[in-house]
Amino acid sequence: MTRILIDTNIIIYREDLKKVPDDVQELLRILNEKEHKVVTHPLSLEEIKKDKNTERKEIVLSKLKTYSIIETPPHPEEDSDFMSFVGQTSNVHDMVDNHLLYCVYKNAVDFLITEDKKIKKQLKPEYPTVFFM
Repeated sequence: MTRILIDTNIIIYREDLKKVPDDVQELLRILNEKEHKVVTHPLSLEEIKKDKNTERKEIVLSKLKTYSIIETPPHPEEDSDFMSFVGQTSNVHDMVDNHLLYCVYKNAVDFLITEDKKIKKQLKPEYPTVFFM
């Protein structure tokens, strides 16, 4: 079974009170039909918990229970080669991005789906397992 990690923004698009974008709907429909396992990272959960919009936060958190969460994700800080590639950061969002990318790098998941343009700038062509919407 293929494990597909979705980033925090995809979760919010999917589970917020707003209309789900057609491309997100179509992608998730296809993944479900093909019986792929869509997973989230524990740090995405933590990012959502910090949402200042209390109503949205509570709604999205309640819906997160339908996703599997990676129980023991690898930690990029322990890998100097990876950290030299992505760079050290004090920005919490960038740190979460590094953790998501590291899950792909260490084969904890098969693919990452994101809309984050900053991640796209970090990647080299040899990362075909990260898809952008």
